Amino acid sequence: MSDTLSSSSSSTSSDFSGTCSIHGNAVVVYCKDCEVTVCGTCLTDRSHHKHEFDTLKSGFELQIEAVKKRVKSLKTSLMKQTAIKSQVAKAKNELEEMFAVAKENVAEQYREIRELMDQNMQQAFLLIQALNQSMIQDMDQLVRFGEEYEEKKKFVQQTVKQLQRTQDTDDATIIMKIEEVDAGIEEIEDYHRNFLDVITFDNRRLKALEDSISRIVQMNKDLLPRPWEFGENITFDDSRTHEHLRISGDKTKVQYGVSLYPNKRQKRKQKETVANVLASQSFTEGSHYWEVNVRNTGRWTVGVVDQGWLKKGVQQALGQDRLSWALQMDGDSLAALHNDDTIMIRESVIERLGVFLDFKKGRLQFFNVLSGTVLHTFASKFKNPLSPAFSIESQEGSTAVMRICALMPRDLERSYSREDRRMSSDSGIGRAMNVPIGAFVQSMGESACNYIGVSRTITARNQRPTMTLPAAPPSYAEAVAGDKEPRFGAPPYTTQPPPFPPSSVPIHPTSWAFVHPSPSPGYVNPYASDAPSPFSDPSTNGSCDGLSGDGWEDKNVRRMFIRKVFTILMIQLMVTFAVVALFTFCDEVRQFVQYNRVLYLASYITFMGTYLVLVCSTTIRRQYPTNLILLGIFTLAMSYMAGMLASYHNTKVVMLCVGITAAVCLAVTLFCFQTKFDFTPCHGLMFSLMMVLMVTSLLLIFIAPFGYIPWLQTAYAGLGALVFTLFLAFDVQLLMGNRRYSLSPEEHVFGAICLYMDIVYIFFFLLQLFGSRE
Repeated sequence: MSDTLSSSSSSTSSDFSGTCSIHGNAVVVYCKDCEVTVCGTCLTDRSHHKHEFDTLKSGFELQIEAVKKRVKSLKTSLMKQTAIKSQVAKAKNELEEMFAVAKENVAEQYREIRELMDQNMQQAFLLIQALNQSMIQDMDQLVRFGEEYEEKKKFVQQTVKQLQRTQDTDDATIIMKIEEVDAGIEEIEDYHRNFLDVITFDNRRLKALEDSISRIVQMNKDLLPRPWEFGENITFDDSRTHEHLRISGDKTKVQYGVSLYPNKRQKRKQKETVANVLASQSFTEGSHYWEVNVRNTGRWTVGVVDQGWLKKGVQQALGQDRLSWALQMDGDSLAALHNDDTIMIRESVIERLGVFLDFKKGRLQFFNVLSGTVLHTFASKFKNPLSPAFSIESQEGSTAVMRICALMPRDLERSYSREDRRMSSDSGIGRAMNVPIGAFVQSMGESACNYIGVSRTITARNQRPTMTLPAAPPSYAEAVAGDKEPRFGAPPYTTQPPPFPPSSVPIHPTSWAFVHPSPSPGYVNPYASDAPSPFSDPSTNGSCDGLSGDGWEDKNVRRMFIRKVFTILMIQLMVTFAVVALFTFCDEVRQFVQYNRVLYLASYITFMGTYLVLVCSTTIRRQYPTNLILLGIFTLAMSYMAGMLASYHNTKVVMLCVGITAAVCLAVTLFCFQTKFDFTPCHGLMFSLMMVLMVTSLLLIFIAPFGYIPWLQTAYAGLGALVFTLFLAFDVQLLMGNRRYSLSPEEHVFGAICLYMDIVYIFFFLLQLFGSRE
């Protein structure tokens, strides 16, 4: 040990008496803050400004003392670990016991599932047998009754012949015999009428039973597949790795390549450096799942990148463009990143991260494996190959380590085809029904992910092992719950702009009825388009939000979303108010817009074009900065239309309507945030009111050539203002997220458009209500 200290001392001394590693000049002093020797140039370039210095000799002594302390600490650590083999053996025994208990618990749970399925099947068979016996009994009884009625038929015929011979007598008993014959004939007729009903079996009860079993099968198909059943053993690609990263021999562990004891200059450099590494695998189809151990990683980012992302180089920030999707942990702050958009997520502790990719359905989901919750869900259309991507950043000189967990044993992975892995999504209850009780076998080997192997005897087509983890993410169906949400709305309606000063306003484009969402969660998108719906039903989400698994229940996310929507709305209203004021107060501008009515038509066409694009295209509505550009054009076009309509009214009336609109909107907004009443399920009522409003509008158009009816025009304007006030309450509560239906937090542009249209149409109808006849 003394030799080690001597060599270390001489090495340090020669280093101190040498030259500066940065400028190549002779070192002159020792910087105590940075713990390095510096030259004269270092002192003049202000890189050590306000640092404390000492002589080279004192620096040498300080370093020797630091080395001695490290050696002493190392001796203490070695003394504590003298019995390494015995400790490892004890840990192995405890591990085997833990695995045995877990395997037995899993086996018992599968036995219980099997017993429940057997019991359900036996009850179904008993029901079928009971129906069968009942029908056979009815048919046997039909045969017996047939023989009896044949005898009764002969008796009736004989009685009729006797009555014919005595029809000339006036004996009272003849009447009684006739009644007896009538009763016998009626019984025979009833028998023949019911004959076809008995021999024609009504199979609706059997069909109902089959449908019930089919629903059980479908529910199990949705329940049984777990994300980790699509597990992939991915590895790091050393050819697409940052120069500061070191990858292990099996390519499942990456470490930030810095010293365990860096000096302070290295600490500052390390703190500012982020390093990326990509996986060797890329995916173009199917479903895939992998897990990452991020316990000792510090700051990390995990996601996937499109093939086009690689054209800009490997070392670029993940989630800052449209070709990368990522989840990032920075201290206690967790965020989902995509296209330079950030969504904060309420989850502070993550040790094991699961990533599930469904390429065909366009879903990328992140799980907190140990808590079994969905952290976030991305919905997109994947066209090019996707590669898993990782980024790590160490903090304060600590070593950042990230590990990829093995979800399959290495020997099993070679014999286990990907096609078999995909069978889990199709096998459903059919797998479970073919599994004999107690068909579990021993684990097939050790795994880096501490899995438990469970083998089940199943049909030849679906033969594959099933794995379960001590702590697993939610089911596949739970993870994607909320996908069966209907598209909210229908093609917009609006009247054509009139060639004369308009006396009626267009119908609200977003006011058509929408379909009630399906109460059963699933993963099949029912829309004609693949674009995700901007609306969700929180009652179907459970622990995974979605659409919404995207952190919508987080209060911070909700506040940020509402703040963003109302900021956009205020800018739109300010622009519209400025245009209305300009067209109302400036006589030259008023005369110009009233004379050039072609501009109204142009603004109307622009309004409709941008509106349809923003409402119908989810991709464009979420694509920055295209969405903001189109929203700006849409706002200017609508502002011009509002200004032209206002130019035909008295200035005082316009200002009065502006004030009333502002007061009504403020009151409705505050009411919606305070009340417990939920407006979002009242879509049927609003659709009915909208139909009444539309019929009234058509009636006004038809009777306009025959004369002006003041009371009908007033009723129409009042009804329109009331309807769009209700629409405003409806749309405001869609933003809140704590109602039955809610707006996706990514739909800030859509939410701003809805509120803006509600407010503008309230203003239009108030102009009709308080304005002049012209």
